[in-house]
Amino acid sequence: MSRPVRKQSSLYRSLWLSLVVLGSTGLLSTSGIEGNQVALSPEIAPPPRPDPVAPWIDQEGSFDYAAALNAVLGRGVTPQNNAAVLIWQAIGPTPARGNPLPVEFFQYLGIPRPVASHEDFINSDRYFSEVLRLPEKAVQQLQEQLHLLMSLPWKEREAPELAAWLNRNEKALELIRRATERPHYFTPAYRLNDDGTTISLFNNLFPQGLAMRDVIRALDLRAMRKLGDGDVAGAWQDLLTTYQLCQLLKRGTSIEVIIGAAGERITFRTAKAFLEHASLTPRQLAQCLEQLRQLPESPSFFAHVMLCEMAGILDYIQHKAPKNYVEAIGGIREFFASPPPPLPRRLEDLPITQEGWINLQREIITHHLRWSDYFRQHRASRYDPQALEALDPSPQAVEELRRQIEHEINMGRNKDGSDADQVVRLQLLASRYTAWVIVSDTKKYLPHWDEIYWHCRQCMELLQVAFALELYRCEQGRYPEKLSQLADKYLSEVPPDRFRDHPLLYHVSPEFVLVYSVGRNGRDDAARSRLDDPNNDPGADDIVIRLRPRLKH
Repeated sequence: MSRPVRKQSSLYRSLWLSLVVLGSTGLLSTSGIEGNQVALSPEIAPPPRPDPVAPWIDQEGSFDYAAALNAVLGRGVTPQNNAAVLIWQAIGPTPARGNPLPVEFFQYLGIPRPVASHEDFINSDRYFSEVLRLPEKAVQQLQEQLHLLMSLPWKEREAPELAAWLNRNEKALELIRRATERPHYFTPAYRLNDDGTTISLFNNLFPQGLAMRDVIRALDLRAMRKLGDGDVAGAWQDLLTTYQLCQLLKRGTSIEVIIGAAGERITFRTAKAFLEHASLTPRQLAQCLEQLRQLPESPSFFAHVMLCEMAGILDYIQHKAPKNYVEAIGGIREFFASPPPPLPRRLEDLPITQEGWINLQREIITHHLRWSDYFRQHRASRYDPQALEALDPSPQAVEELRRQIEHEINMGRNKDGSDADQVVRLQLLASRYTAWVIVSDTKKYLPHWDEIYWHCRQCMELLQVAFALELYRCEQGRYPEKLSQLADKYLSEVPPDRFRDHPLLYHVSPEFVLVYSVGRNGRDDAARSRLDDPNNDPGADDIVIRLRPRLKH
């Protein structure tokens, strides 16, 4: 690929400043342009304005998408208000096996690189295998026990190895708790390793993923140990800390959103076990319910995800430096493991010029901005595939563009590249077609992000319903006949089933009480879920609250 040179920074400026469209989402805004500026006299020349993207273009003309992404996502974040600073102090400079993260990463955080310490958080696998020196089979058995005890009260004598792991991480978990009290969360992307080599943006987002997964499991496991020791308040505080941590993660990059959402699924299971086994008084139930209400609403992360995906794709193409449009398409398709579509004949003979590369970026940005704007406007409702489909070119338009490119390629061969206008026109058509093909891979994941958001929201709503039901039972001596009886006094409103726009399913019997959503598949699986029992049908994904009155007596 012919790399853009520094003299073309005006093209980059116009390209990157198009992202200001996202200002309406609150994610992007311009700091140097205000709506009511005083007009200067025509005799007075305005002062020169600095090039806003010059710091993000290196000597070879490559655009630093990691730095640009950090400038956007890190706006208003300082080392003093950033939860990620304390999190990295808790887990240390090397979150997984391997080399410490580069100095550049911590420079973006605004802190020196932490010095490795024996007090850094250590994940369970590493602790069991390296510290306890257990064989692989024993490590696997401990992991199974860990999963089981995250939903059962337990004592140290019942699982001494797990208790030792928690005790080893005590100081790190306290730093994590303090981190959840901070208002912002920003983990930067980075571009340079310590040895000066570059790394693509897709390969460096959220390097602490494995560590954070185990932090969440440790907090849930510790909550159940505290409950087993009779420390109800301490157990509940650990669960609140976990929820607050997951909410912070969902303000970050796409990978962080996935880890945060998965953490909430895990904690939903632990919180249900807490409610089942804690024997809470009416006052405690009311306090827990109020604290759940005060948790921040699950953030609408689509704008962040769209921005990260867009920057990641553009950086990945630039990092691969394809010589032609077929290589650009192939690189992204390889990353997403997608089969190649029918391409215009002889497209591999068409090199990517500077104008084509600029237009390719512009087309990709335009598509992602449209999607982000759609989700911003419809964040109170479920994803509508047909409405989103209308934002993109039809298959007929894509096919017509493919034919136009083949025609222009044949014309160019006849003219031997002597027609400058025809060369530019062909580059614009080819870059547009390439962008359409590339973004079609990204679009396949949009329903997944929608499902993640609504699943998290439904779980939290169901948990509040569960505490309200128990409080109602304690005060009234029975469960309500209908969920609507919880309205006003116990809940401001009873949430619907978010996955089918109907009331939640609710059944009362002498043995148990069920309240549940049909989940992502939109089908009533008779209150069965793989989350609660791995032996259930793999397709069963109901989101279930099961209360057992007999355990309360």
